[in-house]
Amino acid sequence: MSQIDESEKKDYSFPLPIILYDRECHLCVRFMNSFKRMPNTSDYSFIPIQNEEIFSTFPQLNREECFETLHLIDENGKILKAGEATSFLIEKFPMVDKFKWLIEKDMGKKTISIFYDVVNKYRKAIKKSCPKCGKPRLSP
Repeated sequence: MSQIDESEKKDYSFPLPIILYDRECHLCVRFMNSFKRMPNTSDYSFIPIQNEEIFSTFPQLNREECFETLHLIDENGKILKAGEATSFLIEKFPMVDKFKWLIEKDMGKKTISIFYDVVNKYRKAIKKSCPKCGKPRLSP
């Protein structure tokens, strides 16, 4: 995972931490809106992957990868992807504190990774065609 130099962080037009999301994916938009309503998440920037400026601001991001999997840039500039990003976000849920010990174990990490993979497959399936008309979508 790449880390951003401390001096570079000050120049960003997108405050850290950042959650990248697909604004054309209804599942992604719902997740983003739900996450915004949670306590202690107002410091997150939610940036759509359709915003080309994010890729010039963070050249270490791969546009195609961002369309394929969840990406998060933490407050230190570390890029987290897929299950690692999911684990980071799960810890923000207030009730998770009681089960944090379980999430930190290898089996908990594997479970989160499997959960992420299932949700990501579902996201890709619904993104391939419009849920209302069934026609194929044009975006990646």
